[in-house]
Amino acid sequence: MMKLFENNVGKWDRIVRIVVGVAILVASAMFIRAPLLYLTLLVSVIFMFTGVAGTCMLYSVLGMNTGAETGAKEGKIPAASAAPAQKRRKSKQ
Repeated sequence: MMKLFENNVGKWDRIVRIVVGVAILVASAMFIRAPLLYLTLLVSVIFMFTGVAGTCMLYSVLGMNTGAETGAKEGKIPAASAAPAQKRRKSKQ
């Protein structure tokens, strides 16, 4: 079953979304005029919101999850899928 508001955006994905959202916001405020300005502002707010909230509805619809290791720690991923991530963590220690 698909959950629309589960945490499915990973750490680096969140950082990239916030940076891209801020960049679009600044660029649109400096160089773009209405009515295209409103569309670019909406896109930048969506990028920043999904980055801060850690959830993306499009990822939920497509069944994607870039925060897989986070899900493994919280028990949201089956044990067989979480095993490689646990082995990597043990080998780093």
